[in-house]
Amino acid sequence: MTNDHRPTSQFVNRAELADLLRVDKSTFKVWGNRHGDFPAPVGTDERGAHFYEFEPMQRWLDHRKVLASKLIDDESVGTTYGDRLRRRMVAHRTHTSTTAATVSATPAEERADADALLAQLRLWPRSSSNRGGVAIAGLAIAFLNTADPTAFQSIPHARQGVPLPRLWSMVTDRLDKAGQRQGISAHLSSELRTMRPPSIQNLLTVAGIAAGLGPHAAQRLVEQFDMQAELGPTRYVAPASVSHLMAGCAVGAATDRRVTLYDPNIRGGEILHAVLERLGPHVDVTIDARAADQDLAQLAGLSLATTGSRTTISAATSPWSQLNRRFASSVVTNPPFNDRLDPSTQDLPWPYGTPPLHNGNYAWLQLAASVLEPGGFASVLMPAKAGQSSNADERKIRTAMARAGVVHAVISLPDKLFRPTDLPATIWVLRSPSTSPAPIRFVDARNAGELTATGRRCLPRNVVDDIVGYVTADSNERVGTPDASWQGIAVAKEQIEQFDGALEPALYLQPKTMPAPKELLAQTRRVQQQVLTAIDAARTTGARLAALDFQPSLPANWKTKPLSHLCDLQSGPPPAKLKAANRDPSGVPVISNKHLNDGIIVHTETDGVREDIAGRMGRYRVATNDVLVVRTGSLGRPAIVGADHRNYLLGSNLVRLRPYDPDQLDPSFLRIVLGSSEVLAWMRSHSAGTVVHSLGADQLQKLTVVVPPITDQRAIVSAIQVIDEQIRTLNRALDAARDARDHLTDGMLSGAVGVSV
Repeated sequence: MTNDHRPTSQFVNRAELADLLRVDKSTFKVWGNRHGDFPAPVGTDERGAHFYEFEPMQRWLDHRKVLASKLIDDESVGTTYGDRLRRRMVAHRTHTSTTAATVSATPAEERADADALLAQLRLWPRSSSNRGGVAIAGLAIAFLNTADPTAFQSIPHARQGVPLPRLWSMVTDRLDKAGQRQGISAHLSSELRTMRPPSIQNLLTVAGIAAGLGPHAAQRLVEQFDMQAELGPTRYVAPASVSHLMAGCAVGAATDRRVTLYDPNIRGGEILHAVLERLGPHVDVTIDARAADQDLAQLAGLSLATTGSRTTISAATSPWSQLNRRFASSVVTNPPFNDRLDPSTQDLPWPYGTPPLHNGNYAWLQLAASVLEPGGFASVLMPAKAGQSSNADERKIRTAMARAGVVHAVISLPDKLFRPTDLPATIWVLRSPSTSPAPIRFVDARNAGELTATGRRCLPRNVVDDIVGYVTADSNERVGTPDASWQGIAVAKEQIEQFDGALEPALYLQPKTMPAPKELLAQTRRVQQQVLTAIDAARTTGARLAALDFQPSLPANWKTKPLSHLCDLQSGPPPAKLKAANRDPSGVPVISNKHLNDGIIVHTETDGVREDIAGRMGRYRVATNDVLVVRTGSLGRPAIVGADHRNYLLGSNLVRLRPYDPDQLDPSFLRIVLGSSEVLAWMRSHSAGTVVHSLGADQLQKLTVVVPPITDQRAIVSAIQVIDEQIRTLNRALDAARDARDHLTDGMLSGAVGVSV
């Protein structure tokens, strides 16, 4: 991989140009006044100094000869200022590279350094409250270490007699200049300028950490920014395991020494990082990318600059301008799912059919395939159901792409891989068109995800490597079994057309084997017995229900009281207390409405709030027999806190009710009252707003409820428990009957089980 630090859109200011060209700064004003074609400045830095785009300036200087009296060193007559600029730029890059840190850290060490850097920066006073600001500041420091390592190396030598604010200003100035040279931004220091090193020692500590920062540290900082800034559904970054899988499928079989990578919807540059890691340092890589906006362009630009690759990132331009250009060796992209297209796209020369306006999924797929050079591959992230969408236009495009041999593989991914959603996705592996289409490989990896401490899933690296090996190999053999973590199959286009062109792995990986007749008959008899057992249990529960003695009227000794007289009510904490920055995988777990399931709490996640913060949230801790009610979102049955969940934290969308005296108000009775249809109707009528249910403790405490004597309360609880048990046993009987039907159907249709009427 080359280490050319001059991307296509490099910026340079007048002072830097004057130094490189060995001229006075006033020379540029003279040239500007005398020559109408002199390049205009493209912006100013934070101090008002003009800066220029490098290449237009280079081309103009190529036509400006140096006077004989102004020649320097070994320059000959006829030398242009453009020649001098090239020579001086090479000398500058050589000097920068020789002063860079020589210690090469491992990926794990770099990621640890990134975490250490963030820990230091969090100690610095900030005047900004931008989400993700600390991570962006860390990423800017990692970038500066690559682009201008002497900025930090000079701090120990410059600190004698130099005030701390001036030292810090020197660093931020160098950052802005590096951003201009790389064409990323002239204002990279904006976040860092809102921060102040507490002391010289803090600054020296950061400088020491910066020396070990590189591409892996940049990836870690992008991940941290994604979590802290809580990027929306069209901006979040792909997790590392998905990025590596996409990278391997796009370049796993690449043998070229020169590669052009393209990402038409770059986010944090994480997928391209994975591609560069897989290609290794001996491949000459050029990166062309497009970002949806300037913020993402800066994020990806900072991150990818740490790799030393030639990178051009355009912002807010139309991706469709590249359609059918065929310039890329490989394409990797995570486009926005199901986005509406601009009406102008209907007039474009789509190679496989015009995509519908209401959904751009098949526009992104066609774009990726259309820019591939012969022999190139693309990995495109898509929604899980894109392969079997019922829209007529999309079905035609899908069929045309399959017939043209453009679809190489489709991989179904597990759910809970991506930070902002639990929904699964698919990876489409595309290739340049072929006159002899090969079978399409379908991989079902929905069971391959391992749950992590954050509650998200991750694809193990060995699984990623195995799938990449299967997708990029020449073999068409079926691999894996239904009980394996993943399985794959190669399917000919004729079989795909029998399924109406659907490209859904599960359709082609259904189990084909039938159990032996004796085993099938044994299974049938077992499920028959399960049905009978479930029916007997339902009868027993029904008998218990029939034995209950229900009274026709309200007894005289029953009272009505507002909840405020019966229990302590507490609404959940403000969402800001539970924000991502306060989270810790080993922290105190938080109960939210999604954990309330049929009157009980089901909580298996390991994500929680940091111990130091949870220690200051005592009133939001729950205790055994507390009753929890949903206060925002969809109304549902309340739940009781069991011993397993005591001392957990109350979620923002819940209200906690704690009876003052359990011998006066039974918690199980309170749960039944709050889940009754009458009380739920009251809650809806007293909720704030008209679209989303919202009810606080201050409103709920006004609810008046019937309070029988404690013996009657417990009798009601027992009766409801019998009814709930009857519902559960009937559901089990229904499930057993459905299971029996499936087994009997398979057995009778296969001839393994006979039947006589």
